[in-house]
Amino acid sequence: MADEEKLRQYLKKATGELQRTARRLHEAELRDAEPIAIVGMGCRFPPDLRSPADLWRFVAGEGDGISPFPDDRGWGAVSMPGGGARATPEPTACQGGFVAGADRFDAEFFGIGEHEALAMDPQQRLLLETAWEAVEHAGLDPVGLRGTQTGVYAGVSYCHYGAGPQAVLPAGVEDQLIVGGAPSTTSGRVAYVMGLHGPAISIDTACSSSLVAIHQACQGLRRGDCELALAGGVTIMATPDVVLEFGRRGALAGDGRCKPFAAAADGMGFGEGAGLLVLERLSVALRNGHHVLAVIRGSAVNQDGATNGLTSPSRTAQEAVIRQALANAGLTPDQVDAVEGHGTGTPLGDSIEAEAVIATYGETRTADRPLRLGSVKSNIGHTQTASGVASVIKMVMSIRSGTHARTLHIDRPSTYVDWSGGTVVLTTESVPWPADGRPRRAGVSSFGISGTNAHLILEEHATADDGSAPAPGGADGISTPWVLSAKTEPALRAMAAELGDFLTAQPTPTAEVGNSLARTRAGFKHRAVSVGASAGEHLAALAALARGEDAPGLVTGAATAAKTAVVFTGCEPGAGDSTRRLAERFPAFAEAYDDVRTHLEAHLDRPLSAYRHAAVFALQVALYRLIRSCGVVPDLVAGSGIGEITAAHAAGVLSPGDAGALAAAAAGAFDAEDRGAEDGLRATAERVGYAKPRIAIVSPGEPGHPDHWAAGDFLRAGAEDILSGVRSQGATACLELDPGAVLTEDGVLARLATAYTAGTAMSWEAVFTGTGAGRVRLPGYPFQRKRYWLDAPVTRDRGGNEVVRQPVHPLLGGTIDLADSTELRFTRTLTAREPWYVAQYRLRGTPALPPAAVAEWALAAASHGAHGGGGARTIESLTFGEPTTLPGTLPLALQAAAETHGAVRRIRGFSADPEDADRGWTLRFTASTTEEIPSVPSPADLDRLRSRMTEQDPEALFARLGDAGIACGPAFRQVTRGWWRADDEALALLETDVAAADGDQYVLHPVVLETCFLTALPLVTGTGTGTGTGTGLWLPSGLSRLTCHRELPRRLWCHARRTPGGPVDLELFSDTGEPLVTIAGITHAASDLAEQAAARAEPDIAEPWDADELSRLALEEPQAARQALTDILFARVTALVEGLADDREGLRARFAGTRLGDLGLDSLRAMRLREQFRTGLLVDIPPQRLLGDTTVAEIVDLVCRSLAAQSLVLTGDEEPESTGLIEELIL
Repeated sequence: MADEEKLRQYLKKATGELQRTARRLHEAELRDAEPIAIVGMGCRFPPDLRSPADLWRFVAGEGDGISPFPDDRGWGAVSMPGGGARATPEPTACQGGFVAGADRFDAEFFGIGEHEALAMDPQQRLLLETAWEAVEHAGLDPVGLRGTQTGVYAGVSYCHYGAGPQAVLPAGVEDQLIVGGAPSTTSGRVAYVMGLHGPAISIDTACSSSLVAIHQACQGLRRGDCELALAGGVTIMATPDVVLEFGRRGALAGDGRCKPFAAAADGMGFGEGAGLLVLERLSVALRNGHHVLAVIRGSAVNQDGATNGLTSPSRTAQEAVIRQALANAGLTPDQVDAVEGHGTGTPLGDSIEAEAVIATYGETRTADRPLRLGSVKSNIGHTQTASGVASVIKMVMSIRSGTHARTLHIDRPSTYVDWSGGTVVLTTESVPWPADGRPRRAGVSSFGISGTNAHLILEEHATADDGSAPAPGGADGISTPWVLSAKTEPALRAMAAELGDFLTAQPTPTAEVGNSLARTRAGFKHRAVSVGASAGEHLAALAALARGEDAPGLVTGAATAAKTAVVFTGCEPGAGDSTRRLAERFPAFAEAYDDVRTHLEAHLDRPLSAYRHAAVFALQVALYRLIRSCGVVPDLVAGSGIGEITAAHAAGVLSPGDAGALAAAAAGAFDAEDRGAEDGLRATAERVGYAKPRIAIVSPGEPGHPDHWAAGDFLRAGAEDILSGVRSQGATACLELDPGAVLTEDGVLARLATAYTAGTAMSWEAVFTGTGAGRVRLPGYPFQRKRYWLDAPVTRDRGGNEVVRQPVHPLLGGTIDLADSTELRFTRTLTAREPWYVAQYRLRGTPALPPAAVAEWALAAASHGAHGGGGARTIESLTFGEPTTLPGTLPLALQAAAETHGAVRRIRGFSADPEDADRGWTLRFTASTTEEIPSVPSPADLDRLRSRMTEQDPEALFARLGDAGIACGPAFRQVTRGWWRADDEALALLETDVAAADGDQYVLHPVVLETCFLTALPLVTGTGTGTGTGTGLWLPSGLSRLTCHRELPRRLWCHARRTPGGPVDLELFSDTGEPLVTIAGITHAASDLAEQAAARAEPDIAEPWDADELSRLALEEPQAARQALTDILFARVTALVEGLADDREGLRARFAGTRLGDLGLDSLRAMRLREQFRTGLLVDIPPQRLLGDTTVAEIVDLVCRSLAAQSLVLTGDEEPESTGLIEELIL
């Protein structure tokens, strides 16, 4: 029997352990598959969208966020290279989706120093602000996350900001550049600044980065790596290099706009931005009472693997990642209503993606309930590493609004996709999104150039609530505090203005606003509290605060390290109705008041109302417990009259019972007619217990000794003496609790507000306990941004290691530290975009440094080389070298040399290609300067000058210059306000506003001076005097002397006169005729720039298409047509792919049977070849045919039959079926 009992106990124990193990396994399975709640979102997207609500309004309103290149990043007037037989397809406009103010940041708010902020990649700065805003959007106090297991998962890719050598950096910046520009610190910076202890991981899978980051965050939450997660991504284009590079490769749309899944799709349009989600496990979010915006039911990530190229995508992989995400979500394809596609607008990539979506989501659905496909990239461009999170935010808002937003720029669905099944349709118009009795669901796709694909499934939360609706039985009509705080006074005013504007546009119950401000905002130094019962009162206070004025109910202050004193004063209890209303309003007050009455009435023979002092004591204790429930912890307490007993109780000297007994005895002694009761006071004082104070108490006596209370003298102390006493003890915030003055809602809240604005710590949410007030999402912190942006990167001097000092001039750059030299050397890097006017001055289509800029370069070298700078305003014998052109995207290194000693000092300028060390330095100018100061000419009679000339249209001048090969951008045209002409002279009126932004950096701004040169050029060319032909490219070749007499005003006149010997003299005058600049002896020469360009140009890639002959052959001699087209294609492909021509004979033998992808033709070159077919032969080859398994012979056959079809009407579809994987570079 004993053995049986042991066996029974063993089996019982084993069964219990198995049950516990099974339960743990089940819990683990549920945890691994638990939906993830999105509880907050923050974002910045083009053009200036600063919240998820902004993004949705923009998308739903069919906004187009594409704009020209920004002018606040030092890019200048960038334009695309182009022209020539080898030119690749280029965008016709330098446009994209750019975030406004990306150069600005509130460094002070985040406690970041000026140098560190300047060195930080703007992506790090933007992500910091977005993280703060996302947490606020989640209804959380960001400061409250410090020390928690909150993770940061951030998608971030290239960091071009500050990359490459810099001319000169302010002291303290250079040491910060490595950390400031490292992608790894992008996530770490957020964790560091906010004090987060969960994983901080920067993820780079290119354009799928942010969706992969969200997937990783979901996994981390399920595994327990973190309790809360911030997940998303950021991209800011610090330079235009990525746009220029992909433009050069023909991957960008002509208008900079993505046209997702459209027949008109012609390439990507780049954008930028930042987005972060605040994520929690759904069960945790519900337990914490957080609003759930939507849930992530499941997600998946995979890789393309081996394809035709590293950057080529795989339809098979895309289908697989979609199916895996559905499986992880426990859903079937027909349970999803929409897909937010990657959809960048590339014909090949979009067709692959659409086919993958149709193959997965379309397989089990019918045409009467199709899946809707779209892309937010049509609104804001392809925001690269932030594109996935942008799509998620859009779809969360779409789900919540019950609307499918229109995808822009779709003329008609792509003809390369078979849409005929009707199971997937493009959202070409905004349409309602009915719930149909189940949660709305959407898939989101993101594919990276790395080959990493991501897909996730969003689902509407059943009890989704944005907090915008009033709670049942809401608290309208009661007095509430609206609490605001900021790190600076301007930020506080801005916060008031933004909140006021928001609530004016979206009226919201006052208690909801107050509760939200109390629970979701951090407390900073500069504080304000509006106390009021109506929206009108609060809005008036906000408006006054925004103006820096006072208003009724408004309390303001700058918090210090406060020492808070609570002082109990007063000898009148106030009206009974006030007590009742206060008890109804504040549960903590009601509970405390009932408790203290119980203690008092045990010692009183009549109702409490009969004892004035006892009633005051009861109210003081209740008020004290009310403020303690609001988080007030005093450093000092004091009291006058009966309030000293309250203070002793608050300090811990007297227990509640003993304090009540002593207060009752004091009331009996002084409120009753029987004076004999004073003996009872002494007896009670000697009977009660006394403890050491837990809080310092300020008193004229010893509150811990019976004698202090026995005589009752304490009841006669004045309030002013007590207040003076606590102030003498260092109290900076005094919270006076006088029942007669405080016993109203407004009175209590006003006293709390006064203490809070002086620095007392407060938990304002307690004020809203029992009100039923919900929460609303309010505008976030108003960051006070200022500009932090490094100058454009420059290349070091070609010597390699010279120390370059602080820049002294836009063309000179900084001085080079040379040992034992008799001259000063200056160096900087010139690019096609910097200085900005280079891109607006072209010679024969090539960006060039205007001759006037060369003159300014020389003048600046003379000025700064004169005894260390500051002096010379004259140069002589300036000889121009060959034009300084920038035919590509690579920079030019400039150097200037200025002799520092001698009666006549030589000045020279050079340039060199940093990438071509063999070519050496090219002389660009020589000149000299002396100490001689030329005399100032006499003033000019401008009216007389005008009277002898004929006014002409300045546009005619620029048209003539354009014909001659000098193309001038808008800046030069805007300067020229009038032009007069005679045979041997010309007069121009100039206004220099266009040069005002950087005019103070120059002696003579090159745009202004070059315009003067240009207005004089017709005097040189086309005269029949042998100095010009009228159509050639004539440029200044030298000048005798240039002298600056005065600084140039906003408005000036330029008089050009051809001298009898041929050279031209220029004089610049003010409106009153005062001489400003004189330039003597300008000579001109015809430039051989066109011939030089032709000599440097690469040969044509192939013979031009002879469409007519090929069409004839295709119809009459098909085999000959195939051979001719194969030969042409061979020439073009070998020209497009480097190295193929090395084995021409071997390649030719196998060429026809080879796939283009196997020949090394990537997707971008394939698109160039496709464009050649379209423009040269009017044959549009489906993108899928150019890559994949289609051979050259099959492509040739398709083209020949298409050419034949242009001459004959054929019946039936003779195109071969598409086979195999379709691959393309997708970003």
